[in-house]
This record gives sequence, structure tokens and C-alpha cells, in this order.
Amino acid sequence: MLAKIRIEGQFDSLSAELGSMQWKSWFVALMLASLVGKQSTSTDQQAMHFYADIGGDEPHVLMVAVLPDLGVLHLQSGEILGLESELIMAFAQKEGMVIEWVCVHSANAALKALRQGRVDVAIGGLPEQYLDGLARTSRIRTCAWHVASHADSVYILNNAPTYAGLWQQDSITILTHQTNMYRFSTDSLLMRPDFLINQPLDSLLLIGQGGISWYSSPSDSSLQQALTAYLSSPLARRNKAIFRHHGMGHGVDITGMDSLFHGHTIDPYTLMALAYTESRFNASIISSAGAVGLMQVLPNTAYRLGTDTSKLLNPLVNIEASLAYLKFLDRYWERFGVAKDERLPFVLASYNTGPTPVRRQALKAEKKGYLATVWKGHVDQFARGPGAFYQRRIMRRAKLYRSYAMVMKANLTAIKIGNR
Repeated sequence: MLAKIRIEGQFDSLSAELGSMQWKSWFVALMLASLVGKQSTSTDQQAMHFYADIGGDEPHVLMVAVLPDLGVLHLQSGEILGLESELIMAFAQKEGMVIEWVCVHSANAALKALRQGRVDVAIGGLPEQYLDGLARTSRIRTCAWHVASHADSVYILNNAPTYAGLWQQDSITILTHQTNMYRFSTDSLLMRPDFLINQPLDSLLLIGQGGISWYSSPSDSSLQQALTAYLSSPLARRNKAIFRHHGMGHGVDITGMDSLFHGHTIDPYTLMALAYTESRFNASIISSAGAVGLMQVLPNTAYRLGTDTSKLLNPLVNIEASLAYLKFLDRYWERFGVAKDERLPFVLASYNTGPTPVRRQALKAEKKGYLATVWKGHVDQFARGPGAFYQRRIMRRAKLYRSYAMVMKANLTAIKIGNR
């Protein structure tokens, strides 16, 4: 199937939230080269395509706005993967259409592109709501929203969260932190989802259930009807069942990896949080930006730090390369006078965006009378964007991992005492 990808906005690595993808204009050519088939005509030369235009010798182009993420749309070994992207590709193939992907940075951007008539369909973990001026398909997946409370913090769902990505499965539980959705390792790290749900830190309150849907323009009723019919068809149900059974929804067994995170200068739970955020513990993944392996290390960075780039798919080598970069960032912030016990948030934010944007935020804080060498209460008042969000997410996830490790250790101790 022919495919073309257009990038709107700037995407920084981490996430997955494509967990491990960087969407920037300079790698468009790389992405296009990795896709099967030829490029379609230039986006700038294309007028809006409508579903009703099908016919003639030229295949119809279906414009799809997507919020890319691991589980929605990501590239691996030159293939487009993800439950939603593969479902809509199967639909397009069935209808004799080709897809042009328009990658956007948020759910709002996807819906805006649809309202403006620049795309035919919006997908990518979009919440199931009734939105004025848009038509919604039948449900793709279900989800549950929770309020979580632990220690001195309470995080409450605020309107529609920014979906940085969801697991490839039909039913998911999402813990929300300040309007952002978080997921947890699913099988054998230090906790299990059922343990998380049944044994919360202080409280875990279900505040709503809903679903994930696709959206299209109500003016294109034939497309809406075709999408709805397809999603309720045996073919689509079978495809979703395959993902439930074989897809990433079952998580990754990383029992053998546990020892890799220990014995380093950096706290193992921080390293685990980094690995989960970057790759979901998938040591073989390569992002469209070229980031490799467990910690999503860029080969150029690894080479400059003395790592054999041909071995980056080896989890231990990948972690060592990541540690070398973290050490470089630690020295960078030490040169600017950041005390050792203050450096971690600076380092984590820099791991995502590079140190320069974070340094600019620190200088901005200093100009406003705050300390450029202290994150909490100072630089964090001015830190915006993906780097700041990234460090918050890593530190909170590491805190959860650490907390549950302590709880499970205490439970195991109690069991041993009880068995005496």
C-alpha cells in the first residue's frame, strides 16, 4: 500500500507518550524512504479529497490526522505498526484507497485539522465524546479514568487529557496525573496492574468510563457510514482480537532485565522509568528518528560518547550508552553550579530535549529573580514544553516504582514471618 506522512508541529523524543519517537521535519525523507511504495503527489499540490470521489483510474487518497504513539502509529523495521493505524490501513485497503498520514502533536490539533477540512479522518487515542460539527465512529477501545492520590498529591482528570498514547488493547485502565494519561508496566517488573488497582498508594477512585473513537466530518456521510460499517464488521473484530491476544496489551516480560538496572550510579527505579517511557522495555525497537533500543539512544550520540553503535540493540550496551549520556548531562549542569542533589530534574529534562532549551529556561528564571540552579520552586516555574513534562513523568513513575518495591518487599517479609 502506498503511504505518505506529513508532519505538523514539532515532536520531541520520549514518548512514546510515541514512546520513543521524534517527529521533526528533518527526518521526513527518512520516514518516507522507510515506507513501502512510492510517494504520492506533493501535499502542497493536493486539494481536499472526499470519500465520494472514488472512481476512475487514480486511487482515492484518504487523509488521516493521527496523534502518533506506540500503540497508535509507530515505525518498526520500516513498517507502520499500531492498532488504530493498522485498522484504518485495513479499511483503506478494503476500499481501494491509499492513506496520507498527517502527524499532529495533540488530540486538539487532530480535531482542528478535521474541522478545517484538511483531513478526512482523525485518529489516535481520541476520547469518545460528542463534539459539535464532527461525526464519531463506533468505539475502537474502552478505557477507565481514575483519580489517584498518594503522599501529598492528588491528581484529577481535567477535561480531556492529552493522549500521549495508549496500549494496543481493547480495555485499558489509565491513571491520570494533571491532565495527562499514564500507563504502568504490565507483567513482571516490580508490580502488576491488578496490584496497582487493588492496592493503591492512598486511594484510587474510578471517576468515569469511556471509549476511544475516530472522528470524521458529518458532511461526508458516506465515509462515516463506511467507517462505522467496517469497525462493526467481523474483519475489524477479528483484527482487534488478534491485537488483544498477540499485541502489546499483554506487556513485555522483562524479568531477565531487572538486574540490568541495578549496580549503576543512577537509581535503578529512575532507569526503569526511563526505559519504560522510552521503549516500554522493548529492546529491539528503532524509532523513525533512528533512536535505538531499550533507552532509545541515538547512534550519533552513542558514537560521540564512545559506544559501539553496532551493539545498541544489546540491552546492556544500550543502558551503558544511556548512562554515558546521563553522566555527560550531569557534568554539564555541574559546570553551571547546580548542586549534586539538585541535578536530576535538570538532567532528565535535558535527556529529552538536549540541555540548551533547559538552560534557556533556567536563565529565564534567573532574570525573574529565581535561582537558576534549583529546579523545584524556581526553574520549574518557567520550564514549559516536552522536557519539563518528561522529567515530571520520569520522576513520578520512578517514585511509584520505588513505592511499590517497598510495599512488595514488606509483603514478602510479612509472608516469610507468617510462614515460620
